[in-house]
Amino acid sequence: MKPEFLTLYGKQYARNSRGVIASLFQSGGTANGTFRTTKAGIYFHDMQGQERAFLRRDGVGPVTVSRLDDGRRWYVLAGLCERERQWMNEPESFSARVEGARALAREVFQPDQVTP
Repeated sequence: MKPEFLTLYGKQYARNSRGVIASLFQSGGTANGTFRTTKAGIYFHDMQGQERAFLRRDGVGPVTVSRLDDGRRWYVLAGLCERERQWMNEPESFSARVEGARALAREVFQPDQVTP
């Protein structure tokens, strides 16, 4: 079963725009954006539908991602840019960042496919 909401670093993401609207009336808080899962991992989108971050299925990331003019994706392999760090509420602690990402990957994907 696919989750309707994901939580990463204390921010909630809805599967679709209906979930964002539903989150306005829930006690857990308003969604920060939406997400889309693929075989490769999880894409996080802002409220305008722009791809902002990507988390690999093995728990590595998240990293900044954006679309180029020709439609291809551009990944910042060094991690999140400052704008995405603030948007995602990424913790200062490296170990907290890694554990949060891996925990979400284990929740969404098969545990044997996530880096221990």
